[in-house]
Amino acid sequence: MDRGAESLLETLARTYFRQAGITVEPQVYIDGVGYVDLLVEGRLIVELDGRHHGSWAQIKKDQRRNNVSVVRGYAVLRYHYDDVVHRPAQMVAEVLAVLARRPSA
Repeated sequence: MDRGAESLLETLARTYFRQAGITVEPQVYIDGVGYVDLLVEGRLIVELDGRHHGSWAQIKKDQRRNNVSVVRGYAVLRYHYDDVVHRPAQMVAEVLAVLARRPSA
């Protein structure tokens, strides 16, 4: 496990991204948002959701965090256990697709 990661899932995703040549930082604090699971290339937030993200209260909290993140100029992608463990190539491809877009000014 990465010393900064909060879960094995975060460590696994970070490993896939780094193997693809993507710069990734675990547990980065962003004002108004709080700690995000992974900050990719300094502009894409990747959140890895476990079971507790299924409650209505948590869904609302996650949506508010996403909105603040986008307002602050970040893109946000969310993945679950199945995505990281069973479809890592698709997850990495989606991250690369977002990174290939030019950041808006």
